[in-house]
Amino acid sequence: MAFDEIPKRSAPAWTAAISACARAGRHSDGMRAFREMLADGVTSPNAFVLAGVLRCCAGLGNLNAGKRVHGWMLRNGVRPDVVLCNAVVNMYAKCGDHERAKRAFGAMAERDAVSWSTMVAGYAQNGREDDALEFFRRMLREGVAADQITFIAVLSACSHSGLVTDGDHFFRLMQDEYKIAPSIEHYNCMVDLYGRAGLVEKAKNFIEENNINDEAILWKTLLSTCRLHKHIEYAKLASEKLIQLERCDAGSYVLMSNMYATSSKWLDTFKLRSLMREKRVRKQPGQSWIHLKNAVHTFVAGDVSHPRSAEIYAYLERLMNRLHEMGFTSRTDLVGHDVEEEQRETSLKFHSEKLAIAFGIISTPFGTQLRIFKNLRVCEDCHEAIKVISKAEEREIIVRDLYRFHHFKDGRCSCEDFW
Repeated sequence: MAFDEIPKRSAPAWTAAISACARAGRHSDGMRAFREMLADGVTSPNAFVLAGVLRCCAGLGNLNAGKRVHGWMLRNGVRPDVVLCNAVVNMYAKCGDHERAKRAFGAMAERDAVSWSTMVAGYAQNGREDDALEFFRRMLREGVAADQITFIAVLSACSHSGLVTDGDHFFRLMQDEYKIAPSIEHYNCMVDLYGRAGLVEKAKNFIEENNINDEAILWKTLLSTCRLHKHIEYAKLASEKLIQLERCDAGSYVLMSNMYATSSKWLDTFKLRSLMREKRVRKQPGQSWIHLKNAVHTFVAGDVSHPRSAEIYAYLERLMNRLHEMGFTSRTDLVGHDVEEEQRETSLKFHSEKLAIAFGIISTPFGTQLRIFKNLRVCEDCHEAIKVISKAEEREIIVRDLYRFHHFKDGRCSCEDFW
């Protein structure tokens, strides 16, 4: 960070550095700069710094750090403006603590459209779609004008709960009553809405009818929903379109490759992976992490680098045996390799999510809530396994993946298996 080279660190320099880190997504750097600022004692953090740090906490999913920052504000009598209050609400929502987000929202002396939109989005991401839509309706009743961001949150809530009729209504309302022209983000929500609901052909037609064929993100969303419903025909169409647009990233190739593999189309799988090698496309490795005792513990599948790896693997072996005794069956059909059944089950057993959860269980008292974060979508086998783990271990397990939060408790997930 260029800031490291500044010999005299003034209050404006600290503010600029932390705000820049937050905007650029360099959340760890932003947190480090904030700690150094407090240690230097140059100045008391202002509202810009605190808002930036809270955005960093939200980006990292570090609830404990966010709570400490919020606590510092309260102890030091900071009088937050609406922007800083919104940052507090956003931090709690993106860390999966919607109850604290709701309390922070309720304590605000002044609210704007961003405040309401943040709550709507937070409820939607945490599997509380009904609450999200009720909050939106309450917003309208109180005379707050919805904006583009609000409607992205609302359409996302409809998408994650399969509310096609409501989604259609709000999409029209946005244009007819609020005179908001749809952005690519709004179109993407609609493609996701139709695709998730199994209306894959309608999603494809929606892209073509709105003359947005050249937007790669829409075809990638269509491809992703095709995977949910194992719709090979439209998945091939979407992947071919992405390749034509030269926007077929590693994630898209992997999605299509996995679809072929789960359908036992091994020749197609081989061809697609050969194309990936030819184009030098590298798959992004899945990572899961957990915050414990002010430290971040990160895992990848099959990882043995952690100091407690032997304990983690031994415990996970015992845990998976218990799950099978409780009726859990590994989703070996998801393994993208033409190998024996036993090898497939072994490869699923040590996914990064399971390693992080196993470490969390052996490192915390019985009944402690666990918060796991993953940089990709949680896999279907892990999703099923975590439901059973939450019941077997009598714990609430919260997983934030690339798209949303999953709150696992008593053998169920807040997403109701619709994600």
